[in-house]
Amino acid sequence: MPLVAGGALAESAAQGSQKWVCDAKLIASYDYKGGDRATIRLSPYPQGGSYAVKKNEAGNLATGQTADGTTFTCTLK
Repeated sequence: MPLVAGGALAESAAQGSQKWVCDAKLIASYDYKGGDRATIRLSPYPQGGSYAVKKNEAGNLATGQTADGTTFTCTLK
């Protein structure tokens, strides 16, 4: 279920062949394109949610927190 928001396409094109990879305890699936939100689903839950992320200054690391308090990290690789 890819989500594409306003600037996500431009950011994705600028990143070339690099992809965002997200990790969290019990992560089941994710969708992140480099914008200000990531869709994260944890394995205990049937559905995921859209959560705000904060990027580092270099723009290659984004972190956020799910509704149950689980921290997730997305890295541009």
